[in-house]
Amino acid sequence: MATHWIWYVISPIVVIGGAYLYYRRYQRHRAAIQSFAADRGWSYTEREPDLVGRCYGRPFEGYGRRRRTWHAVAGRWRELEVLSFEYSEVVGHQNRARRRWTQLTGVRLPFPAPEVYAAPRDTLGRLARDLGFNRAGTGDEPFDQDWVTYGPVTPAMQEWLRRHGRPFRVVAGMAETWDGGRFNTQRVEPAVADLAELVPLLSGVHGR
Repeated sequence: MATHWIWYVISPIVVIGGAYLYYRRYQRHRAAIQSFAADRGWSYTEREPDLVGRCYGRPFEGYGRRRRTWHAVAGRWRELEVLSFEYSEVVGHQNRARRRWTQLTGVRLPFPAPEVYAAPRDTLGRLARDLGFNRAGTGDEPFDQDWVTYGPVTPAMQEWLRRHGRPFRVVAGMAETWDGGRFNTQRVEPAVADLAELVPLLSGVHGR
């Protein structure tokens, strides 16, 4: 019993040490993103709360709390305006609460386009469709079994989705794709290159 005082000494050291290591790791992460943006002549903003307004609807659904947007990089890739940033929200309650991160990467469309959404179905989504729920789709049953879509998804877009396996949405003048997890610079240019192939497929498409 007399040795309990040791924990009053050790515990603060562990907490402070953990906080210091987290801070140093965050500094390195931020510096890597800054360097990535600077090498391309792009801008970097560490905190960009105005971008929370872009994070609505699918895939967000609006259930999260304490929503944040960080690490925004913006610039030009060939003829396209690019924006990539990290979004996070707290989901769950009490001891099950956790913060979930998503990285969005988008390109501004040089023409008006209707809102579109396409993402792979998970196992539960496939089962629900097999049972007769959520039958909406493109009319291509093999494709609709694997993908949930809203808005006009043409056969050319379906082929793009099959080839890249990447979700996308068109909203507020931008075509966007996303990945789960913290901001990763290595995701940005591959995502933009894929979206560059999608952009001409959206030209002239009308809503339904």
